[in-house]
Amino acid sequence: MIEGPASPSEVLKTFFVVDGLLGDYDATEWPSFFAFMPDDKTIPNNVVCIYDEDGKAELKSMRSNDVVEHPKVEIHARATTYSEAYAKLKSLQDALDRYRYSYTKVGDYYYAIINATRKGTIKNLGQATGTQRRFIAAMTYNLTLMSADTEGTLIEGEGSSLLHALVHETLPGIL
Repeated sequence: MIEGPASPSEVLKTFFVVDGLLGDYDATEWPSFFAFMPDDKTIPNNVVCIYDEDGKAELKSMRSNDVVEHPKVEIHARATTYSEAYAKLKSLQDALDRYRYSYTKVGDYYYAIINATRKGTIKNLGQATGTQRRFIAAMTYNLTLMSADTEGTLIEGEGSSLLHALVHETLPGIL
């Protein structure tokens, strides 16, 4: 159980798992992880890991000193062929293109993806070292996230009323 707010990589992993694009860590087909990619023989060859990267922070208001953060995540797909890794990332890329004003729950917190901005195209990182020589492809995104606890108390960013409306589905047509 998560004790506090989740990292952006964990939030994004949860979006993909809930959407059925990835399995959770114990899945036999395309399991997913955040912050590390295990390399033991019990983990399938085809796996996705999402890493937190150095994002962007910008001053939103000189009056209130609110800071808007745009965390950056790098998504790695490891597979027995480069084509499989590329195809999996392409499916995740298509999902990120439609995750505008989407929300999910991680632990005791709600998270909304307000925007996901590509920072380039899918790239080949080569083969993983070791005996299995699996291929790794990667892509990078900047996210604009909003988070609130179950009471609707804003944790990061602005717009808790928007997040509350999303969670309680009072904005039909946006989701």
